Amino acid sequence: MQRNDFSTQTLAKLGFEVVLTSDIQKSYSLLLARKVDLIVDDPLYMQQMSDYLKLKPAHLKFIYKIDELTIDAYLAANKKTDMHLIEALQAAFLKIKQKKGLPYRH
Repeated sequence: MQRNDFSTQTLAKLGFEVVLTSDIQKSYSLLLARKVDLIVDDPLYMQQMSDYLKLKPAHLKFIYKIDELTIDAYLAANKKTDMHLIEALQAAFLKIKQKKGLPYRH
């Protein structure tokens, strides 16, 4: 896991042995070198990292959702942001939520 990541303390409390890295790319390097068994990452981001690292599509596999790490996130906008943009973002979010569902809510 990455230093100062919110998940580090949670997983340590759950009994995981934690190896700290400076960034997510270092975590992937350790995983690919088989120096660690698992890394914590968003399954949606894994495909981007696979592409970046030039891995075959099925090389990485999301295996476990950790409920204790699920958080709600918010999007903030400047008070001067055009209301049409805010309404478009809200509409896009609702469309994704209804059509595909949100990650980690299965």
